[in-house]
Amino acid sequence: MVIGWRFTHKTYNQSKPKKYHVKTFGLCDSATGYVVNILIYFGKHTSYDASVMDVPDSAIKVFQTLLKPLHGGHPIFADRYYTTKKLINYLLDERKMNYIGTVQKNRVGFPPEFKTLKLEEYESQFFFNKDENIMAVAWRDKKGRNQCLAVSTKADATVLETQNRRAKISRSQVLFMNTTFG
Repeated sequence: MVIGWRFTHKTYNQSKPKKYHVKTFGLCDSATGYVVNILIYFGKHTSYDASVMDVPDSAIKVFQTLLKPLHGGHPIFADRYYTTKKLINYLLDERKMNYIGTVQKNRVGFPPEFKTLKLEEYESQFFFNKDENIMAVAWRDKKGRNQCLAVSTKADATVLETQNRRAKISRSQVLFMNTTFG
């Protein structure tokens, strides 16, 4: 037990119940919860992998450091704060890994229709980039006030028909994400 220990690299987040916290990044197995790798944020003193020190994109630095023990072929799931076009291209081209995650509607490099898209309940729309290796999907459930925006390099635009007690519902192939995203 450590008594009187102070950690000077706490970060501030106004929206959290505890405003000051230690920021960490983790690589975990989504099926078992096993922690493969962890990175503690120390501001400008964070020890990223040496091979990406010159890369200006901080998301690529974090992912390269965390993914060091893994080799290609693994799907990577992340939330909207990490999803950038540069990161997805890096994972596809250099690491040979698929990326699945949510995305912010104003993120650069994704369909501009995300900003003005108005969907009815149970409606979904699909967008592909020019190489058709990245799919973006927007969908809205019945209870969702806002539509959910996601990108994937391991999906297609298949729409599955499911029967509800009241009506037949068309759902996009987001089931893969729902079953594997923690």
